[in-house]
Amino acid sequence: MDTATNIECNFDVSEDGSYSFNWVWTYAGNDLRSNVYEEIVISRPDGWILGGQKEAPHLIEPGGTYIGANNGGGRMNPGDNIWRLKVLTDTGEMLGLGGGRIFAAIPQRDV
Repeated sequence: MDTATNIECNFDVSEDGSYSFNWVWTYAGNDLRSNVYEEIVISRPDGWILGGQKEAPHLIEPGGTYIGANNGGGRMNPGDNIWRLKVLTDTGEMLGLGGGRIFAAIPQRDV
């Protein structure tokens, strides 16, 4: 079975709520696959989406480790935030899903 394993994502949050992130995962499948991409979504605990990004499709090889980094497109919420990273194929097959919480120690801002 083709799967993405060891999915991790790290964040650097600035005081104004802007952020950057990097991610890594390993392909545990046996077949060479093309048109695989990563999709990350950042949300508040109530489900409100704060930002997200779809990476460009690329080739993956058995045993390969894949990394990426980027700047977030929005602002983190002060306090708890949630991240989800999906590894998908162009046909919609999900190879893996990772996620976790980010605590942003930033001042409350006016909305």
